[in-house]
Amino acid sequence: MREAYRLNQHLLNSFGNQLYIAHIYSAKEIHDFHFIEEKLISGLKRLTEKLSPSHDQQKD
Repeated sequence: MREAYRLNQHLLNSFGNQLYIAHIYSAKEIHDFHFIEEKLISGLKRLTEKLSPSHDQQKD
């Protein structure tokens, strides 16, 4: 999981702010790297969408 984040942390580098993120693996089964990476990328993309300034303007 750490490696998946390390390889994809550039998705968050577009923000000037520092973010503290905790990832908790709570599945009962052990998934392969590609599954975990796919879900982590999906979560990072959703987070960047929520944090983007254009997302705040869409609410108004």
